[in-house]
Amino acid sequence: MNPRYLEHTRYYGGTRTEQGLKQKDAARMIGISATTFSDLLHGRRALSFDIARSLHKVLGVPADIVLA
Repeated sequence: MNPRYLEHTRYYGGTRTEQGLKQKDAARMIGISATTFSDLLHGRRALSFDIARSLHKVLGVPADIVLA
């Protein structure tokens, strides 16, 4: 498991809920399935560069959090 998984999860989840988005809506916005988004949040899937870029550009997650 990624040692920064908890920090990422808190940030992605917080950003999503602050924007009033359901998990499936956030996933759709960044171009992935809700299952893939859930896997990312729970540390079951590695974050690809393309998804990291989408998290930053679309959801506004700071690059230093996404790329850490």
